[in-house]
Amino acid sequence: MIADFGTSKQLSESMTSSTTSLGNGIGMVEYNEPQLFKIMSYKKDKKSDIYSLGVLLWEISSGHPPFPGYSRLLLGSHISYQNLREKPIEGTPLKYQQLYEKCWNGDPDLRPSVDEVYDILLKLKTDEFPDLPLIVLQPQDDQSENNINSKRSELIIPAFHNNSIETDEERKKGKIRNLLIIGYGGSGKSALSNVLCDTNDFEESEYSARDIKNFQDKIFEWNGTTYRVVDFGVGSTEKKILYDELIRLTPGGISRVLFVVDRRFTEKELEAFDLFKRIIFDSGIVEYTTVVRTKFYNFKNINKCKEDTAQMCKESETIAKIVESCSIIYVDNPPTNIIVNDDDDRERINYNVKIREKSRKILLGHLENVCQNKYYECNNVLKYSQLMIDQILHLEEKKEKEIRRYQ
Repeated sequence: MIADFGTSKQLSESMTSSTTSLGNGIGMVEYNEPQLFKIMSYKKDKKSDIYSLGVLLWEISSGHPPFPGYSRLLLGSHISYQNLREKPIEGTPLKYQQLYEKCWNGDPDLRPSVDEVYDILLKLKTDEFPDLPLIVLQPQDDQSENNINSKRSELIIPAFHNNSIETDEERKKGKIRNLLIIGYGGSGKSALSNVLCDTNDFEESEYSARDIKNFQDKIFEWNGTTYRVVDFGVGSTEKKILYDELIRLTPGGISRVLFVVDRRFTEKELEAFDLFKRIIFDSGIVEYTTVVRTKFYNFKNINKCKEDTAQMCKESETIAKIVESCSIIYVDNPPTNIIVNDDDDRERINYNVKIREKSRKILLGHLENVCQNKYYECNNVLKYSQLMIDQILHLEEKKEKEIRRYQ
């Protein structure tokens, strides 16, 4: 068997117990061979482990986990039916690249044996790739039912904190800062994600039904700092998968939560905000939270922003407590996905682009000040994600019941 690096746990164990497992016996989708998704009765063997090792070897060369931009719900289909594999990293030794590509071959018969893998890695370490982690041999018990008849029956890649894989310590030094964007339908959270990343990859819509999706994420850089934006939405996906996805997308912890609101609140919306207040205080993430007031036309006027904050605090003790404990910033991200019919539409788009650019400067300036080297740690993220997901699902279910009642 092949052991997972960093913890020296056997891969088979890791794939059934990891927080990134789908919880359905398949385990970590990214590391599984295509046959597992195509054949219901398929049983893993030593060539299954070789496939997984190939993905791990790619991960060593890249410095990050595989397929970060893919939905885990669809990833198995991409791997099995579209032959999806990660692309080689520039500068990787050719023989090392050829090895992991051979390991993850779609045909198990064409994958190398564990002896071949060991010999190639040993030669690469001494000849071309001196920083390659040491491969340790650990023979299995001969009486084991799954024993592979080889002296090199088990490859273990121990922790290697000094090479290319990004560790938690490196993240704390500022390599990647994870931003969790949270908002309810129509609040403008996807527009905020696009503005931060300077992209149009997140689908913007005025309609709440389309605005609530599962996780989307994107990495961007600004002033030498790398950020990962995680746009948090909840659809019909099982909660366990949502928990796992949030953990997977925020390795090392959360640097900042941006809670998006787009106006002062009605009684119904205050209920949602009250739930959010309990979540951030119960989970201890309040000091990592910023309330982002979107769709505020006078966002460039400091006095108008202060007046709005004061008015919100007067309307609700819940909001007042949150504002006293969190940061609050004002932006306006008007739409740019406008159908062009005439010159007026073009002028409007150009104007809105400039407004969004000004909002982006405010957002990034704020993040530069608050996202230092403090992280809401990994072990707390699960607690927070469970609280947040449970409450959002509760609110969405309640909203759907009200809609059906009036239909």
